[in-house]
Amino acid sequence: MRIFMIFVCIFLFSLAQIVSAVPDSSVSSYVSDIKMKFAPEYKKQTMANRLFMPQKPFTPFDNIVCEATSSINAAGHLTARLIVEESNKPINIIASSNAIGKGKLSLAGVIYSFEFSGWPGGWTSDNDVMDRLIETGRFKCEILYDGKIAAEKEEPITSCVHLWGYDGSGFVEYNKKADFRIVYMQGESTTENSQWIVNEGEKSRKEGFEKYSPFKEYNESFAHYADLKAFNDVDLITLGDQFFIPSVIANFESSCKGDYYAFYNNLTYAAYSSYALPIFFLNNEIIENSLQNKDYKWDSQFTFFHEFGHSFCGLSDEYISNSYLQMLLGDSPLFTESFNRNCGYRGRFPFLGSVFGVVLNEYKGCSLEDKYRSSADSIMNTGIEKNTQKHNLVSCAYCLKKIKNMWGIDLNECKNMDIVPLGFECSAGFIGAVQCILMGFNVDCANCVGNRCISLIGGKCFDKDKNKNGICNSEGQCIT
Repeated sequence: MRIFMIFVCIFLFSLAQIVSAVPDSSVSSYVSDIKMKFAPEYKKQTMANRLFMPQKPFTPFDNIVCEATSSINAAGHLTARLIVEESNKPINIIASSNAIGKGKLSLAGVIYSFEFSGWPGGWTSDNDVMDRLIETGRFKCEILYDGKIAAEKEEPITSCVHLWGYDGSGFVEYNKKADFRIVYMQGESTTENSQWIVNEGEKSRKEGFEKYSPFKEYNESFAHYADLKAFNDVDLITLGDQFFIPSVIANFESSCKGDYYAFYNNLTYAAYSSYALPIFFLNNEIIENSLQNKDYKWDSQFTFFHEFGHSFCGLSDEYISNSYLQMLLGDSPLFTESFNRNCGYRGRFPFLGSVFGVVLNEYKGCSLEDKYRSSADSIMNTGIEKNTQKHNLVSCAYCLKKIKNMWGIDLNECKNMDIVPLGFECSAGFIGAVQCILMGFNVDCANCVGNRCISLIGGKCFDKDKNKNGICNSEGQCIT
């Protein structure tokens, strides 16, 4: 009999947990008309600092207010809490709040407000509770009178957190809307939480889009979003430096609906992207381990923008990689013009398809051995090893072409940006003169790298270190 009674007590206790989110009739008449809205100051600050007006559905990273109207003076008796409720499961309390002040009189009674802070740390630091909240897609605000549930209201949520950028939501810069939506996502293999993906998105925005040219000059062309959902990425199969993207990759239905997706995972090679396709992959485990070991080859923002250079700008690697796709395409026009736009053949000039003219043997690279790049170093090479972390002039121009949706490329605007300059001023001779005119350089200049000439002996040069004109000698030096 005692065992039976214990069993009954346990059952009733469990049942109490399950049904505890039901208003108590003894206090339910005290509270009515619950409203949920964005906190006024949060709304104001979001519009001013993040360039958009918050709109429903809420996210767990919004600051919200629950308002409840009481028929009596309930000051000191009311509290509020946000909960996740699923059928046949105990409730999860997300956060609790006391009333702001002593209430505000209205014709219907006394209005009490309860604020819950979400930006930038989320409503809760409990990963399990946050996961359940994202999975269920809804939450409740409960108003309690002396600990008893007096009233409740349910609202849906979205897993798409708008981090920053114009979205056409109105009342901000005449309804301005960014041209490109960047979405940060993660697979289940990362084992990271939702706060992590929000932080990564903010890091890429602040330490990348506000740092690298030409993106920092056109920062407002991009809006940034983080998808809190962890996607099943078991079908990302790695094979050496390549991995196959199965058809399921196209079915990653992000609620953010972006233009370009950064997908973090622990299954693929350290970083991978396909030319001009809207998704690229970053292995956060390899990147984080390399940073802990002070191996800055995989600096997170350098790696992000290297892959974004492939995906967004359609740029090629500026080192020899001999990938399967590149070997397959070889020297076809498709490869040269579409896949190697920032690379070219030795001796090609602007009117023949290469925007940077004659290049040096030491600039050999660009995926295949007979391709050349326009500078010794850049983000698309391994600039991190020389602490460059910049695009060169040619890559900048192609990124700018994409940003501004131009028909052709314009080198002139990029010349005034924070970039790696070309490895030369221009070439000597007739061809060099044509090249100089097209590139906007002085026709009389010689072909120099830094203060070293690679042009004809006696050709004119410019010593960048001394800021003086000079003449090339037989040892390739610029003598001023």
